[in-house]
Amino acid sequence: MQDDGMLVQYDPSDKALWSIPHGTYNLPDGVYSIKGGRDNKYCADENNQIVCNRNEAQGWEKFRLTKLSDSTYSFALQGGRANKYCADESQKVICDRNSAGAWEKFRIEQQPDGTYGIKGGRNNKYCADEPSKMICDRGNVGGWEKFTISPA
Repeated sequence: MQDDGMLVQYDPSDKALWSIPHGTYNLPDGVYSIKGGRDNKYCADENNQIVCNRNEAQGWEKFRLTKLSDSTYSFALQGGRANKYCADESQKVICDRNSAGAWEKFRIEQQPDGTYGIKGGRNNKYCADEPSKMICDRGNVGGWEKFTISPA
């Protein structure tokens, strides 16, 4: 079999083969803490944006990841403040939605060092841990675009 950039997995429950795009990490549904790559601080669901500036993970620093069943290998992200879906808006990520549409889909890609790149659903750009917000406007993964995702 030739490596074409796809990881092939076998699902014995339906006896069928299916593929996951190379680099996409298949995290189980659950509650996670997320640390930003800029200062290795926990990210929090604040009133109007996600910001990564916390020393410990309390309620607002916990996010629910749920794999979407739409064949996009995307996750819905729900913030810990009000359990609302997070959206990739033009200048920030904000958790204020009642349902998950296109902008509320995030792809999570494991990096070689064990961290994760997070791609927003609005323009399929990587999210970055900026000093005052999380924003998804990057074309590749550098230091600020690497996140540590751990079960909470």
